[in-house]
Amino acid sequence: MINKIFCFLNRLDIINPAFRDKVDIFWFDVRKLKPFKDMFSRIVSVGEQEKIDKYYFEIDRDRGLACKVMLRFILSDYLGAAPEDIRFGYGEHGKPFALESGETRRINFNLSHAGDIVLTGIARGMEIGVDVETVRDIADTEMLGILSAFGIPEAIELLTVTEPEEKKRLFFKWWTRKEAVAKMRGTGIATMETLEPGTAPALYSGTISSEETQYSYSVAIP
Repeated sequence: MINKIFCFLNRLDIINPAFRDKVDIFWFDVRKLKPFKDMFSRIVSVGEQEKIDKYYFEIDRDRGLACKVMLRFILSDYLGAAPEDIRFGYGEHGKPFALESGETRRINFNLSHAGDIVLTGIARGMEIGVDVETVRDIADTEMLGILSAFGIPEAIELLTVTEPEEKKRLFFKWWTRKEAVAKMRGTGIATMETLEPGTAPALYSGTISSEETQYSYSVAIP
């Protein structure tokens, strides 16, 4: 069964070889996991199931269940434990991590979803933040307003880009990077200071295509 589940995981390459043995990035489409719904419900903890049940819409409950179970499957491969036996701890800002080796070590992870696409980042020995967004049409005024409001200095560059698709690509690249950094630090995006040149963590951005929809993603590590 585990082998069947892993068939639905897609791995994204980290270009920098210095991080290839420390960071793994996966994505999956929750729609393809519906046949496993009954099995998934037996893996989550009681607390996790209670949080899932609070979602009003079934589609949100299904997505929440798939996210939590797939994370457990991924972590089980790193920890050598059954998915249902994975234990979690929480950092200063409430950011969760997976416990290993008698609770003295941990594996850091972060999740993000856009529609039915879920992005999962796993890191050993460092924090990690990921973000994924559906690439969609968005008005110039909205782009500039969002980027300026959250202190993204590149916002002004959008004024010099005339090709609509390139402008859209840059917007979602900058936006996901800001979100990924905030999630790496475990703080809210609204409280983040402007990222000055040379002070930002390592950032990786790219795109995912699934079911004729384009997604933009970013990964942040220290």
